[in-house]
This record gives sequence, C-alpha cells and structure tokens, in this order.
Amino acid sequence: MLKTIWKVIFGVLLITIIAGFPLLQDPERASLIPQFKNALNVIRELRLSSFTTYTNAYSEMGMPLSKGQLWQDIVPLAINSGLMLFYSLMIALVVSMICGYVFHRAFLSKMVRGIISLLAIIPDFVYVLLGIYVAITLYKKTGILLMVLSPKASLDFPLYPLIFLSLTPMMYLMKMLAYKYKELLTEDYIRTAMAKGLSKQYIDLQHVYKNLKPFLQADLKKVISLTVGSLFIVEYLFLIPGLTKLIFIGYEFPKVLIALSILTVIAVLNYYVIQLFLYLFEKVFIRG
Repeated sequence: MLKTIWKVIFGVLLITIIAGFPLLQDPERASLIPQFKNALNVIRELRLSSFTTYTNAYSEMGMPLSKGQLWQDIVPLAINSGLMLFYSLMIALVVSMICGYVFHRAFLSKMVRGIISLLAIIPDFVYVLLGIYVAITLYKKTGILLMVLSPKASLDFPLYPLIFLSLTPMMYLMKMLAYKYKELLTEDYIRTAMAKGLSKQYIDLQHVYKNLKPFLQADLKKVISLTVGSLFIVEYLFLIPGLTKLIFIGYEFPKVLIALSILTVIAVLNYYVIQLFLYLFEKVFIRG
C-alpha cells in the first residue's frame, strides 16, 4: 500500500514537472536544459492559474481569440483519446496473438521476425504520412473516403487511423510472441505433450499460452507506453480531436497538466482492462 502511494506521488510530481517544463526554461538561454531555479514559476502557475477556462482559438499570429470551458471541452476529447488507445491496443493484442499462433513454426517464425524487425526500423510518422497520402490518392481516384482531415471532425472514420496507431504495439508484440513461441516449443514438457499425441490446439492453449502469458503481462506496460507515444503522432497528423490537441495547440500550464493527468489515468485503466481480458481469455478458452 505504501509503495503504491509513493508511486502515485512520484507520478503526480513527474507529470507536473513535464507540464511545467516550458516554465523551467530560461528565456535568455537557447537551451532545452531546465533551470530548476525557476521552479517557483511552476508553483506560481499552480496557485494563480485558472483550471476552469482556457484559450480555445488563436489567430494566425498566435494571439488568443476566445476562451472555452476546460472541463466541458475536455470530456469528449478524453473519450476520443481513450477509445483510440483502447481499440488500438486490443487490435494489436488480438492480431499479434493470432499471428503468433499461426506463424510460430520454424521457417515462418524466422521469416516473420525478419520482416517485422525491418519494418520496426521505420518511424511511426512515416507510416502515418504514407497512409494520409494513400487515403487522399484513393479518394481522388475512386471517391472512397477513409478519413476526414479536419480539426473539427468527429471520429466518424476511426478505423483508418487506428490501423496506424496499432502498428507499433502490434509489431513489438508479434516479434516478441514469435520469438517466445519458438523458444517454448523446444521445452521438454512441450516435447512430452507432443510425444503423447496431444492435439496441437490443446498444446498451444494448455501449455504454450499459459507459459506465454507472463511475458505478455510483463511487456504490457511497455506496449502501452509505446502506444501512448504513437497516439501523439497519430492524433496530430490525422487532426483527430483528442487530448493531445490541448497539449500541442497553445501552451497553457493548467490545460497541459490536466490533459497529461487524464491521459495517464486512461493508460492505467487500459492496463487493467487488458489484464482482465487476458484473465477472461484464459478462464473461458483454457480452464473452461
């Protein structure tokens, strides 16, 4: 319990420092190194800032034009980001588990790992920019609409951005599962089960998955952090109205602090929801 409390305190302090990072800069120095002597600026902003309103529109010169109600506007943005994160994680998890199951045989496993390792070198934003180009070209030639590039657009076409948001966690999980599948199939208890004539499906579910699950759970936090990082890129380049909109457009300490805090809570909730999914999968398909 005490350990959890310290983790929460550390997380709050870290989010506050990240949100107040621009306030720690020295305007007279062209350096990104924070000047912690300016920490009083962060404390001053915490004390004086309004956590109810924010600037929601800017002129072309970057001048504030109008104010909005922060807590009223942040709810739909948080829902959009939360759904994007959840759906992309589930797509990545399900697809990687299926592919790991199908492609774990020797030559396929080696080939898949090689292809994924090659694709993983390419940065996220390259895939996103390529996807936008493909969508625009397809719309011009066929009239098929895959996405809407508008800052005021709703998530009427969420599937196309979700594909690109799922790529990074999917490739990571597929690479890890392909390697672990191959490793587990060389274990003595797997060879014994095969020698007894047990079916491949029974071995995969009762033996392979049970021993694969701890690796999935151990890498889950890393997978979620990778997906949150990709969320910033996907929402920004696809102009999706999400929490990152509050972080990127016009720096204001209160809205950045609240947006980062909510995004952290969403990431934690996704972690426990996926843990529940893995538990139910084992309960339903393995233990019956």
